[in-house]
Amino acid sequence: MKNETTIITTSEHSSQQGSDLLPLEKTFLKEVNGKEVLLVYLVDTSASMTMKNNIGLLCEGLHTLKQELMADETARHTVKIALVAYGNNTVIPATDGIITPDEFMPPQLVAKGNTPMGQAYMVALELVKLWKKSCSDRRVDYFRPWLVNSTDGQPTDDWSEAASALKVAEETKQVVSWIMATEGANIPVLKQLSPYRPVLYLRDLDYKSMFLWLSSSLSVVSSSEANGRQPIERPDTWADVY
Repeated sequence: MKNETTIITTSEHSSQQGSDLLPLEKTFLKEVNGKEVLLVYLVDTSASMTMKNNIGLLCEGLHTLKQELMADETARHTVKIALVAYGNNTVIPATDGIITPDEFMPPQLVAKGNTPMGQAYMVALELVKLWKKSCSDRRVDYFRPWLVNSTDGQPTDDWSEAASALKVAEETKQVVSWIMATEGANIPVLKQLSPYRPVLYLRDLDYKSMFLWLSSSLSVVSSSEANGRQPIERPDTWADVY
């Protein structure tokens, strides 16, 4: 019998996260910067991620992401994070909704099963919608959210809907989407899920450099209005670009 992917969605209250901010907190956010930026990070937790401790190195890298964002005064208050894990026929938001860097506690992920990447992207796009509604409810402006996907394989579910949705989201400037590939990844297939940006292949599973680049890029975005637009660093010092 054909397996069906189970999607475990976030709790209903997570869509309202931030709606009860005190006036003083709202004022402080606007003083720091009038805009938020969301990072939805998709993590492949399929069985192959156990090879060469891929999943362990990724989990260590998530701690680097938290540390770097916490060290940046603007990013600490304006970057929001949602983590989505996909593997073993399930797609599970691995954070309690959309949270701030100080609330982000990098989980110890376990790798097993297959790779329902198509469904993971659909969950991620739904989280983007929830966050944008939250920003609207709180009257907070926002930058284009980032979707970042780390994988060592390819989708094992039907990913055609995700590819179409991502294409529209990019064309209408709803998201900025990146794919971080490691050994074993099917680059030609992944490029179909990233038609407007290159697939970045991590050399030697160098998650630390990748997360340093990612946190730096988010810091640039979150402070761009306050300090003027600055260029994002080139990723080709730690990745091969496809």
